[in-house]
Amino acid sequence: MSCCAFAPDLALYAGGDLPEPDTPRVEEHLASCADCRDLLSDLQTNRKALKRFASEAVTPIRLALLLLAVAPVIVGQTPGVRYTDVPYVPTPQNLVDAMLAIAGVKQGDVLIDLGSGDGRIVITAARQYGIRAIGVEIVPELVRESNKKARGLGLTDKVRFIQGDLFGQDLREASIVTVFLIPGVNLRLRPKLLKELKPGTRVVSHSFHMGAWAPSKTMEVDGSPVYLWVIPDETPRAN
Repeated sequence: MSCCAFAPDLALYAGGDLPEPDTPRVEEHLASCADCRDLLSDLQTNRKALKRFASEAVTPIRLALLLLAVAPVIVGQTPGVRYTDVPYVPTPQNLVDAMLAIAGVKQGDVLIDLGSGDGRIVITAARQYGIRAIGVEIVPELVRESNKKARGLGLTDKVRFIQGDLFGQDLREASIVTVFLIPGVNLRLRPKLLKELKPGTRVVSHSFHMGAWAPSKTMEVDGSPVYLWVIPDETPRAN
């Protein structure tokens, strides 16, 4: 059975709802599949966060965690399914601010936001820190919206939005890369980051980690983890 076929069972297993007769089969697969163990960890982490939010009003980020942590977790490992086939939910501004803070933005940095949505991370980086920032987004309407915002704010000399697939984007000029993607896509993206980015480049994600690649720093904002990785001098072995 393929990994993507295990995803529904993993979601049930993470919550303790998998029927007992199916448990040994799933546990046997987990013992031999590092990627599924990483996905299970994300499901369990975000399920805990969702429980804390259960009695509170529904907000976009809570809805994002619900949608991203359960059903679409298979997208990154399913042939023919694009990362865009998951719900678009913008990152709340307080998380945008936290991501830029943990990145330690400084003059001369170049930020690339992969899956830039409405452009808020890129625009905030340019407005608050004065750096050059690039957004990569595959949805044409979101790219047009982002460019319209940038023109209205007089930031066209600092920001650029590219319509395209993030896996085809050249990342070599970045000193900071930001993402808010689902676990399977993070795992697919990890080798590209380690291959193309210069040592010392900072990578920031919120809500979902990079599997076996341990973050250099973690913080929590309103129940959502924010992770920072720094590209090492030597590329770690992928697990």
